[in-house]
Amino acid sequence: MSVGLIILLGAFVLAAHQAMSIARQDAGLALRIQAAAQLAALSQVVTDAAIVQDYRAIQAHLKIPVEQGNLLRAEYRPPNGPLLRAEASLPHAEHPEWFDLLANLPLPVLQHTLVVGGNYYGHLAIQPSPSAYENFLWHLGTRFVLIAVIAFVLVGWLIHLLLKFSLKDLDRSAATLAAACK
Repeated sequence: MSVGLIILLGAFVLAAHQAMSIARQDAGLALRIQAAAQLAALSQVVTDAAIVQDYRAIQAHLKIPVEQGNLLRAEYRPPNGPLLRAEASLPHAEHPEWFDLLANLPLPVLQHTLVVGGNYYGHLAIQPSPSAYENFLWHLGTRFVLIAVIAFVLVGWLIHLLLKFSLKDLDRSAATLAAACK
């Protein structure tokens, strides 16, 4: 009986690991897709401002996705001019810090060279923020553990009831057999 429960617990741990691994891969892919979309949108608005060398507008455009929490870092390197950078402060996390290491989401740096009509207007680089995806994985994991705990309690309770009734039947059968032997 206890061996069965240990096997069941081991199967649960393996299933949880596999489910989190799949969710981590999906979150990493979604993070990359979101970053590519952010880079495409940011490239468009930064290119327009870079053509007229409006560095103040470029800085404002870089700050928007960083302040929204979509990017950790965005920077623009013009062909001749100052490096413009926007960096996020520590994002609000709905999970403990140790979970960042467990989630281990890849943080790609996506880059785009701004060239229009054969003219080079600079280089744009961004790094996406994993916060939303780490929070998603945290909530998914905690719900999975909660459901598993409830399932184990129910299975334990059902096993207890089955054994309780089986033992009563065993007692009755033993008493009947003992009475028959007298």
